[in-house]
Amino acid sequence: MTSGIVEILIEDTNVQTLIGIDDNSQYKVYPMAAPQGVEAPYILVSEVSLNPSLSKNCPSTLDRPRYEVNVYSTDFLETETIQEACRVCLDNGQSWSTDTVDFNSIY
Repeated sequence: MTSGIVEILIEDTNVQTLIGIDDNSQYKVYPMAAPQGVEAPYILVSEVSLNPSLSKNCPSTLDRPRYEVNVYSTDFLETETIQEACRVCLDNGQSWSTDTVDFNSIY
């Protein structure tokens, strides 16, 4: 599911403009850790809790994972601006379908 959050952020034009691309021509949104030598600004996405729904005698089909979206920059105002763009991108209550996962909602 982390890859789905990364994909949503990478596809947002506001986020793209603010973070730019790395030496591999990829937008600088990474799962867990940035590659060695990547210059700020960049975004790291990591799952901090799965929180599966619990039910008797059947597997969980509804998970409520929690993620951290951390922005790294050398300028405080730039960091805030990128954080706000991430919030606007992710926290809008709509459903998302990515190449890796379907989200009912993100809040």
